[in-house]
Amino acid sequence: MGKVSNYINQNMAKFKQIYIRYAASIFCVFIIAVVSIIANQKKGFDIESIVTVCSIWLAGNFLVESLWKKTAEEAQKNKQKWLIGYGVTFVIAIVFENLSEILKAQKADIPNLIFESILYFYIACTVLLAIYVLLRQQQLDLPHCIGRIIFALLRAVGVYLVLNIAVILILEIIDALLVDIDTFRVELNIQLLLSALAYFPTCLLAVSDTSEDNAAFTKKFVSYVLLPCVWIAMFVIYLYVVKIFVTQEVPSNEIFSICASLFAIGMPIWMMASGFVEEKSSRYKKLIHITKYIYAPFILLEIYSMSVRVKAYGLTEQRYAAIMFILLQIIYILWNRHYENLILVFVGCLLIGLLLPFGNASYLSYQSQKNRFVKNQTSDKEVAAEAYDYLRGNAYGRRYIKTNLTEAEQDELHSMMYGGDTHDSEQWESVYFYADPIEEKGIIIDGYAKIYTMTAHWNEESTIENYENKTITVGDSEYKNVDFTSCISYYKNLEDKRENQKINEKDIVYEIQVSDTEKLIITYISFEIDEKQDKINRMFMKGYMLTK
Repeated sequence: MGKVSNYINQNMAKFKQIYIRYAASIFCVFIIAVVSIIANQKKGFDIESIVTVCSIWLAGNFLVESLWKKTAEEAQKNKQKWLIGYGVTFVIAIVFENLSEILKAQKADIPNLIFESILYFYIACTVLLAIYVLLRQQQLDLPHCIGRIIFALLRAVGVYLVLNIAVILILEIIDALLVDIDTFRVELNIQLLLSALAYFPTCLLAVSDTSEDNAAFTKKFVSYVLLPCVWIAMFVIYLYVVKIFVTQEVPSNEIFSICASLFAIGMPIWMMASGFVEEKSSRYKKLIHITKYIYAPFILLEIYSMSVRVKAYGLTEQRYAAIMFILLQIIYILWNRHYENLILVFVGCLLIGLLLPFGNASYLSYQSQKNRFVKNQTSDKEVAAEAYDYLRGNAYGRRYIKTNLTEAEQDELHSMMYGGDTHDSEQWESVYFYADPIEEKGIIIDGYAKIYTMTAHWNEESTIENYENKTITVGDSEYKNVDFTSCISYYKNLEDKRENQKINEKDIVYEIQVSDTEKLIITYISFEIDEKQDKINRMFMKGYMLTK
């Protein structure tokens, strides 16, 4: 009993230190949880601005508190630094939020893209640098740290799941035996609080305190079960390489994703095993040490696979990221000490990929696809249409299309990609909306006892009048003569409004009273409507059926 008491007291002391050290970070997460709970209870409560500011401020605070609040003594010594840090990161968060609103109102594609890239880099950079600082503060090298961090995070997930199961069980018993409650919403609110007050601090503890060693079973499981599985996977790929040379076949397009996945899973495993197996002179330890070199030839397969894809289909942001990932693998293979410094390399890759003028992922992808479009505009219309489809989704590409293509040329290319027979003769406008009714408070369930999920879709082209009497199936029940015409009109008008003003999430949710005791809640809808607004094509919707 004394051992259990000591264990609890030690962990409570660690939690107390975490709450003191990361007070501002935990406060940000708590505020996000609280406003989300308020939004669950109060329809129309707009949480977007608060969540955005708190999220950006959280990233900055995480770095500030990692740098200057390691111990109580250091926190007191550096009090002025971290107080100024709080103020600076809060101002940065406010500036980002206000700029975001201004740019959204202006609907400026390229400034919006640049702004978002800067924002994403700021958040990623502060979080990664905070983790780097924490790793440097540990007394162990990364191979010894990584196993303790990963399994501490897994334990945190396990504790969080157990607490959630316990809460759900208690609430279900109360609902069944004592009083009717909205168990789904109450469970969600409690989960939000548990995430803010228990799960998040536990994750911070896992990263900032690696003094607790892993159990002997964990070490043996990683070193003698998981690592051999990684070796077997490598052996299979080597057999595939032999098959390529024997049969002279072209490597599969899937080889990049297979090798990249193997690296993403296998690298932490062999690094953990390197820290777990202590006998430095043992043959097994030496084999673990050369595992990354055994993997190294697979990078050539990745390079070949990605070069073929880029040559055939041009560069995209995803392929740019894949090339960066290959570069990181090469650097890792050549790196032999202080692996935590690779975080700085990763930050550098993010800086290049997001912010480098004329060299970032979005701009280089645009240039590649634009060149592909120009090259095939007259010789191969299908390839040109594929490139055009990419350019429509790229900020630089939309500017190019607007200034270099007529509406007739755009219609022709669009019809080649999406048209078929129905699109050749008519212009179709896409309408798409999605809202989370629980999170965004767009659903009213007062007076209704049960909620059932609903999915419906119609792929054929049809007149709007045919949607006056549609049949849908929800669970085991069938509902006939449901009128969707007013729903279609509502979302078409909402799509038109979106051109000139911001749409609140609560406005996206649409209700259809099916009977006196039942109503249908539309939370997701996607369809195409012709320019005369009398035909619908490819209708798809999701939502909930509420019954009393």
